[in-house]
Amino acid sequence: MKNHLQRISGSIIEGIKQEISERLISIKIDSASRFGRHILCINAQYELNHEVMTRTLCMIEVKESQTAKFLKIQILEVLKRFNISLDQIFSITSDNGANMIAAAKKLQEQFSTAVASDDWANEEDVIDNTEEIMDALSVELSDHFNIVRCASHTLQLHCVKFRCKYQNCDGVLKKQLDEETWQFMKEYEEAFRPMYITTKLLQAEHQAFSDFYMNWILAIRNLQSLKNNRFAAPLIQSLRNRLKMLTQNMAFKAALFLDLRFNYLNSTVLSPAEKEEVQKYLIKTWRRIQQTKRVNPMPNGAGESISTNNEESLGDEIADFLTEMFGGTLQTQGATADPEAQLTEQLKLLEIGERMPHDHNVWDHWIARKATHPQLSAVALVVLATASSQVSVERAFSGLALILSDLRTGLSEDTLEHILLIKLNESLLDRILPSLTQHALQPNT
Repeated sequence: MKNHLQRISGSIIEGIKQEISERLISIKIDSASRFGRHILCINAQYELNHEVMTRTLCMIEVKESQTAKFLKIQILEVLKRFNISLDQIFSITSDNGANMIAAAKKLQEQFSTAVASDDWANEEDVIDNTEEIMDALSVELSDHFNIVRCASHTLQLHCVKFRCKYQNCDGVLKKQLDEETWQFMKEYEEAFRPMYITTKLLQAEHQAFSDFYMNWILAIRNLQSLKNNRFAAPLIQSLRNRLKMLTQNMAFKAALFLDLRFNYLNSTVLSPAEKEEVQKYLIKTWRRIQQTKRVNPMPNGAGESISTNNEESLGDEIADFLTEMFGGTLQTQGATADPEAQLTEQLKLLEIGERMPHDHNVWDHWIARKATHPQLSAVALVVLATASSQVSVERAFSGLALILSDLRTGLSEDTLEHILLIKLNESLLDRILPSLTQHALQPNT
């Protein structure tokens, strides 16, 4: 049985390696504890076939005696196992450690950053020792990456718990409380309802930064409609302050710049200086995309057909011939053929576009433009696929609870990791099962 588990998990690793080859990816790291066993989870998130794909790379058991430096080595070994170079990592998302925020501010940015939303953490699973390990680990990782944490967990988790209790006790409490106390509770629930709705929306497998931003400002809008609510004004101010903090993150700014709901003619969401900064950042991201390509310099689907190339070549030859005969030069139509120059021009044009409605699907927008804007679309899909929350990691820990039950506490580290790798990447099984079946039917296997 162990051999079969090892063979299947090995095939899953090979499948993931094929998917992430020559791609910029986001890494998500988190930890939890069950039955005294501390588990470190690493997820990878990226665009694949027009969808945001999330894969679990490993569930490493962490010993209390292990140092953060040793854990960093383990993580780098995991990346090596999947042939992931440091240059491929676009962002690291983690919900651990206030000290990593200070480290991120002091370090020169070497890689892109991600804002992590840890709204789904199970407080019963995370223990002090694990948090200390992750705090120290984040310092070690800061040598290579900037990691930024979104600190909205406390507010959102509290509002979810309160509203659930309020709904369950509505009929009973109203009969037992005096009018003043009941009015206080009613206004409290009413004020936190928009945040509750926003939190539920964030439980999606993935939400781009700009979608998160839109849902956040819609929550502010709903709060502004509560004219006589004592909690509305301070909540609005708190949410505005949080948004201001979030938009200091470059990955967040880039997502807003690429979203025509926020970047359009005369838009003030980003300042002119910020727009210029973001454009440089996106051009740098484009260069990184090209650096990950071993063979094709253009993103998949961006190349022209052979017939089109031949026609363009013939057109250039005729233009050169006519220039030689009659002099002058041919005025080119549209953008220059240089990919980076095309990207620069397209980024400038984004600033003078029309504003899209609030429910505009920015992901589909850039998918639809892969043929006409190949460079910009490739960059946009990397930015929009950046991990903005730890939802997939927390669901991985839910899988851990199912596997590492009170009847299976004796599972070895290797067996536990193989089982979890298979369970958490089960969508890959359909692809690898035929080859596994063929291998099993061969003699002497």
